[in-house]
Parts: sequence; structure tokens; C-alpha cells
Amino acid sequence: MLSFIFGRQPTRQTVRDVLEAAGLTPEEIDAAEADGTDELLAIDQVVLPEALEYGIDELAETSGLDVEEIRAYWRALGFADPAPGERVFSEIDVEILQSVSEIREGLTDPVLSLQMTRVLGSSMARFAAAVVEAGEARSTGRHEAIVDGDAEAVAEYEASSLAVQSGNLLPFLTEVMEYAFRRHLRAAARRRITLATVPVGDGLTVGFADMVRFTKLSQQLDDHGLAQLVTQFDELTNEIVATNGGRIVKMIGDEAMFTVEAPDQAAHIWRANRQDDRRRSNVHS
Repeated sequence: MLSFIFGRQPTRQTVRDVLEAAGLTPEEIDAAEADGTDELLAIDQVVLPEALEYGIDELAETSGLDVEEIRAYWRALGFADPAPGERVFSEIDVEILQSVSEIREGLTDPVLSLQMTRVLGSSMARFAAAVVEAGEARSTGRHEAIVDGDAEAVAEYEASSLAVQSGNLLPFLTEVMEYAFRRHLRAAARRRITLATVPVGDGLTVGFADMVRFTKLSQQLDDHGLAQLVTQFDELTNEIVATNGGRIVKMIGDEAMFTVEAPDQAAHIWRANRQDDRRRSNVHS
């Protein structure tokens, strides 16, 4: 299925090539280049190349699920309800929902299925935002090179463009996501085994971390600066917790919840936080 969605394509040389292949007119491409959104537009065209030809009623009729079930899954993934008559679904959505219907019938409780969908939607939203944000500085540099007429610099930026490299990069990312899921599933199973075999009275230690002066900082920073600050907090928190044997359970803005198997590990995490000046300036455990 993934190979169908992200089928390997010949690597194109420029973002403009991608947009032309997607059927955009020269005027549309020129306008996107002028406002610096051509790369984002190319990504939009590449990641879901299938035609959006179904409204929610037609999708329900084709997939075998009723409208309210589809709305529930769509919302669980984190998307807003489509407007009446709005065509936002493709053949890929039909295939996915038909698979969901088959699995639901024999294997998965509907409540559990929706719960897993919410977790998946939240995780993928964060991952997608991180991918786009990671390329923001490079994209800005490319746009400036286009405005300046620096063809050599533009060519260098094109070579690493997500839109241009999507034929190779997207299949690679799906493989990495599957690998990460398998690893985390194994780790989760092992944690359950540990909990089931520890002596009565033992258990997990739960810890919390938040960002010092976050409210004040959020009032001083623009959207980009705030996003960078939250990203740094995520990175530092994950690094401190993971290197000291813990696991992040939930990240919500400037707060994190984590678990460790023993209280002394939680103490190690607290000390690691206190010993690093850079961490201590932003994170409070």
C-alpha cells in the first residue's frame, strides 16, 4: 500500500519540474516562486498525487463505512470535518477505510481502534510539522537566491529539496517509521513483562518536567521563535530522560510526563538537569 502511495519516482532536477509535472500553469508557478511557497506547493502535490474526487457521502457509499464512522476516524486523525459537498478524499482513502472496516469486523474493538487512530494522528502531525520546519531555513535561503538571481545557489538548494527528492525520501521515511514502531512495540511489551514480574509493591516512578518562565517567554517571541523554543525543550527533555533510562509518556507544549522503573533513575534525571547550565536555564523538573 505504501509503495502505491509513495511510489518511487525518477528524481526531478528542480521544484519547478515537480510543479509542471503536477499540471500547474506557468503563471501559478511564477506566483508561488514570487511569494516563496513553491516548495510547499510542490510537497502538497507530491505527497498525495491522487485526485480528490470523493465527498464524505460518496466515500461512505464506496468504502462500506457510514458517514458518522468516517467522521469519527477523520477527527481522530486530527482533521477538521469537510464542508458539505467538499471533495477531499481519494482512492487511497477508500482503500484505507475498506481495510479499517475489515479489521474492525474481526479483530479490533471500535473504541480501541479510535484510540489508536488518535495516537497515530497526533504523532504523524508532529512528525510532519517537524519535517516541514526542519527545511524552513533552507527554503528561505533558496527563495532569497531566486530573488537575487543566484543560479548556482538555487541549484544547490534544489538538490536537497524535499519535493525534488520525494521519490527516494518518502519511501525511506515510511521504512524508518515502521522500524521505529516495531522497536517501540517491542519495548512496550518488555515494559509490561517487567511490570508483571516485579515483586508486589514495586512499580514505575512518574516524573514531570516543565519549562521555566514559559508564559513570559511566549509573550516575547514571535511564532517562529516560540516554535524553536518548544522544539528545543522537546529535544532536551527527550535527551535527558532517555539517557537516564526513562521514557517520555506525553509532551504537551511546555510540559512533559515521563516514567522510569525506579526512583533512583528519577533522581539521576533530576541531577542531569541540574548539572547542565543550558538545560537548567530552560527546563525545570
